[in-house]
Amino acid sequence: NAAKAEPGGDVLWVGRIFRVRRTFTAEDVATFARLSGDANPIHSHSDAAAAAGLGLCGPVVHGMLAASLFSGIIGTRFPARPQRCSPSPHELPCVRLQASHSLLY
Repeated sequence: NAAKAEPGGDVLWVGRIFRVRRTFTAEDVATFARLSGDANPIHSHSDAAAAAGLGLCGPVVHGMLAASLFSGIIGTRFPARPQRCSPSPHELPCVRLQASHSLLY
């Protein structure tokens, strides 16, 4: 069931597990909230998280911030392949790092 590995790369197959340990700080969450525009108070205030019925003892890390760890796994375990940016409406656009950039979805 294993896929063919690229030279210098790892092998990926369905069910493969990669583990990453990362402690997110309040500063990480605040930075992500500022960059993403998600200012939901469950991410910054314990009372709001408790009132939302999350049963936790503090603010909740944004799901997309936690999911960003996948990028690190893929980016460090598998060799980079050039990707073509597509204007197709079925694909997300490539966003290149610039001084400023606007995206409309």
